[in-house]
Amino acid sequence: MNIVRSFIHVWLVLALLLAGSVPASAQTGGQTGDATTEQPADAGKTAAPKAAPVVAAAALPAGIKEAAGKARRVAADISKTLQDLKVKLADPSLPAGELAKTREQLEIVRERAKLVDLELASPLAQMDAQVSRLGPAPKDGQTEPETVANQRAELERVRGVLLGARTQLALAAGAADQLASQAGQIERTRYFDRLFKHEKSILAPSLWSDGIAKVSDIWVRSERLASGYYKLIADNNGAWVVWFLLAAFVALATGGYQACRMLAHRVRAGKAPNGELGKLVRVVAVPIGYALVAAVATIIFGVLLFGLGAESSRIEQFYEAFALMMVMFAFTRGLARSILSPTQPDWRIANLSTQASQKWLNLLTIAFVIMAASYLFNELLVVINLSNDLTALRQAIVLPVLMIILVRLILVAQRDRRSEEAQQFSTVYFSWASYLVQPIWLLVIATGLALIAGYITLATYILGNIVVIGVVVSFLYCIRRLADAFVAQSISEGSRISNTLKNAFSMSEQGIKRSGIALNAIVDFTLLLLGLPLLLSLTALSWVDVRGWFSTAFFGFDVGDITISLSSILLAIGVFVIGLVLTRFVTGWLDRRILSATDMDAGVRNSIRTGASYTATILALLVAFAAAGVNFGNIAIVAGALSVGIGFGLQSIVNNFVSGLILLAERPIKVGDWVAVTAGEGTVTKINVRATEIETFDRCSIIVPNSSLISDAVQNWTHGDLMGRCKVAVGVSYDADPQQVHDILVKCAHDHPRAMAYPQPSVLFKDFGASSLDFELRVFINDVNWVAFVASELRFSIHKALKEAGIEIPFPQRDINVRGLHETVAEAVQVKAKPARKAKPKG
Repeated sequence: MNIVRSFIHVWLVLALLLAGSVPASAQTGGQTGDATTEQPADAGKTAAPKAAPVVAAAALPAGIKEAAGKARRVAADISKTLQDLKVKLADPSLPAGELAKTREQLEIVRERAKLVDLELASPLAQMDAQVSRLGPAPKDGQTEPETVANQRAELERVRGVLLGARTQLALAAGAADQLASQAGQIERTRYFDRLFKHEKSILAPSLWSDGIAKVSDIWVRSERLASGYYKLIADNNGAWVVWFLLAAFVALATGGYQACRMLAHRVRAGKAPNGELGKLVRVVAVPIGYALVAAVATIIFGVLLFGLGAESSRIEQFYEAFALMMVMFAFTRGLARSILSPTQPDWRIANLSTQASQKWLNLLTIAFVIMAASYLFNELLVVINLSNDLTALRQAIVLPVLMIILVRLILVAQRDRRSEEAQQFSTVYFSWASYLVQPIWLLVIATGLALIAGYITLATYILGNIVVIGVVVSFLYCIRRLADAFVAQSISEGSRISNTLKNAFSMSEQGIKRSGIALNAIVDFTLLLLGLPLLLSLTALSWVDVRGWFSTAFFGFDVGDITISLSSILLAIGVFVIGLVLTRFVTGWLDRRILSATDMDAGVRNSIRTGASYTATILALLVAFAAAGVNFGNIAIVAGALSVGIGFGLQSIVNNFVSGLILLAERPIKVGDWVAVTAGEGTVTKINVRATEIETFDRCSIIVPNSSLISDAVQNWTHGDLMGRCKVAVGVSYDADPQQVHDILVKCAHDHPRAMAYPQPSVLFKDFGASSLDFELRVFINDVNWVAFVASELRFSIHKALKEAGIEIPFPQRDINVRGLHETVAEAVQVKAKPARKAKPKG
């Protein structure tokens, strides 16, 4: 129960920190009255004549005096509390429980001092602003109006009070840190002294003989406690009430357990799991359901038991331990059963066969029963004041049995790895556990050696942590896999959530997948943030250490001269994300609502939208830095130092960025323009921070640095307007009438729907070609993007018109002269004219 209460306390404190509230004790202190009426230690340096009350009140912003008085009271109260805690820590006989409470009080004091110190930042800033508005103080020999002088004196006096209180709070926080470190060192020293305390070996006969001798004493004290409480209830209510309570508890526990089993079996009966998600939902839900049923049963039993008017502090202590044991046993048993699922292989996520799963479930159930009984027996010994005498004997009995069970679990899993059923799992969940087999063997051996050597507490620490950490890690791992499966199914194509994101937020499929990846990362980080403190608290650390780490990370820690604060970082990230969301909203609204209603072309609209996006993003970044408390003067210094590096290493990047801004401002090219560069020509699709994307007519993207578009020559077909000229070359026969050809070409141009009437189409007689008379038709069109299509259509019409007019479009004619051809032909004729020789008869 102490662990549970500490856990709740940690997160309540974190909630208070996040909410920015101050504990109630900070509101009232040991002093009363307005602290601003007191002079600070250095009041002699800043003293000034008192102003009239009306003038002073008017000079101060609202709430400044209240903040100063509260800070002084809190500082005094913290100083007194630290003095008392320091005296308590000096006591070497301070019990472990009191030491833990002292550490918690020190952490609360430190957090309180830092919270109040944070609250003083705003009043001090207001005071500085008020002083700056009054202007500089008069120099020697100069005077200023009495009203201004009185206001300045009052502001300086209250500012001195605030600074003094802030100094006291800083000193108090430092003293609390030192005392907390001292208390932590004492607690850790005691912990390790107890952990490595040498006791009797489990092989020592005296350990067993002394323990057996105490059995009768245990029975007598337990029977005395039970009979005394039984008599107390029976005298007040009747003996039958006791048996009724026992029967009610058994009925509640048994009925709840059976109801959970029946519900789980009914849901799964004759049903295959709904993929990986269905399996993992059951794995996580079953142990939680079992634990809730156990908690409800024990709570109802406790209400009935203690509602009878029979109060006993020792029975209440034992009942708390019993309730916690019931809940933990139900949870661990439900987790093991849902993971192994020996009777329903389709729902099993452990990579084990049915036979191995049943063996594992039986062995784990025995281990959980033994651990629960051991824990309950230990609490009983504490209640009857025999814990110091029998702790070693209890651990000497329990630990060897748990070691045997753990060894048996490992052997069963190793033998089952080669079975056909275990290898049929399509998804391997716990394959990572195979890497832990050798370390677990070493820990088991170390436990056995510690038991033999007489370090029983050390053996309990090792073996107990193996079991508990195994349960916690398995459950957190199942939650992580459940989150991954849920995200994968939710963002799958065609799912309801995916369709909603597409329709409501206009997200693309790739954007949805990226959102799923980001969500998985957030889940992993959250589980790490929650699980790591829990695992650390099971080892040598306490919840006070974990909470101290969280508090230090939240309020800030120093690395050299730099203070890193998790709260400031989270605030800055949150502000920046909100700024980006607002930026996208505003730019989208600007484009859809205003720019789309104007006559601007797409390139101008894109330039305005991109410029607005850059401006809003920079503003969001500046606001985020301001929210994080970053000093812009320091940023200027760092920027000046980085300018040298920019001049060498980042020169091209800065050059391209500035060139991109010039492109957006001057707009020599715009999105949608048809441009030609050295690498090719195409349409501008996007002007980014560093480079511009050009899509060619072959659907190939050309990435051109922005600086090249500024310094190099760029051919822009659509810079001023979309009007362009189309040229078609035509060659006709020398027998054709040139004037007739001119008239035909002009008519074809006028007949085309995209040809402009002004400027008028024109025909040029270009040349007397080798095979034809060469003409060129020039036609202006209103959209140069159609120039290729217009030229093609004009060629079709020209060819048809010339053919109808009987005008030939000649093909090239060439005379080929082959050297040495006559000599070669003459030799061939002579060879053919010679008579053939007669063949001589053989033999």
